[in-house]
Amino acid sequence: MTANCQYCGLPVTFSQTSNHIHGRNYGPIWECVPCAAYVGCHKGTTSALGTVANKATRDARQAAHKAFDGLWKCKVKYHGWKKQSARGAGYKWLAKELGIDVTKCHIANFDEATCLEAVRICTPYLAKLVQ
Repeated sequence: MTANCQYCGLPVTFSQTSNHIHGRNYGPIWECVPCAAYVGCHKGTTSALGTVANKATRDARQAAHKAFDGLWKCKVKYHGWKKQSARGAGYKWLAKELGIDVTKCHIANFDEATCLEAVRICTPYLAKLVQ
């Protein structure tokens, strides 16, 4: 990943260890130290899991995952779908709802506003499932 931070424009750097994040080691990360923005790596690689995110964006991504993942996991649990198929169908649906290309639709790449819109879209459906 050779990129600049989307918040300050400085280069994002690779770090083998992430002990400075809540005192835990999350493994290798790409980070912008001045902004405290970071993203983890796929296991055993230096390949980023998404785009670097500051605290507000990380919090929004967690909320988006909570709402979105609840939907596709119901397809797995109650309808016998395979995880990959359910998740893929979920992202295809979410892309359509967000009005974005399905190849760009992944929560790990969303900015804060897109995450909040995903939560707004998914929440009514999720609420119906838990009734």
